[in-house]
Amino acid sequence: MQPKTLPIQLSTTARFILALLIILTLSVIGFYIVFQPPLDEVWLITGFLLITTIISAVAGYAAYRLGWMNRSPNIRTAFLGSYALASLLTFINVWLTARLMFTDQHDLLLGTVLLIFAGAIAMA
Repeated sequence: MQPKTLPIQLSTTARFILALLIILTLSVIGFYIVFQPPLDEVWLITGFLLITTIISAVAGYAAYRLGWMNRSPNIRTAFLGSYALASLLTFINVWLTARLMFTDQHDLLLGTVLLIFAGAIAMA
């Protein structure tokens, strides 16, 4: 006897949005479990993560819809472009968060250098 499956088939776009919502939800839950912050901070981090999720989703979806992978001359170029986009989005997200957290300019600059280094290593 085989288990019955639901006959629901989601489009690629719907699966992408669902995955982003799951990641966002799990991230907020993880934030809450680790820090046990007051409710206003939960809403603040949720808003911040939602904004960065939307920016990342628009950039990734635009690359997909524009056929970035299909237009690449080879797989190496496609992967390099993907890593560059992921590194840029990660840099923006972490840098903006670090600006809100660090009061010392030295720490912010050190974090910036480390982010640039990590992005370059990811693309090497």
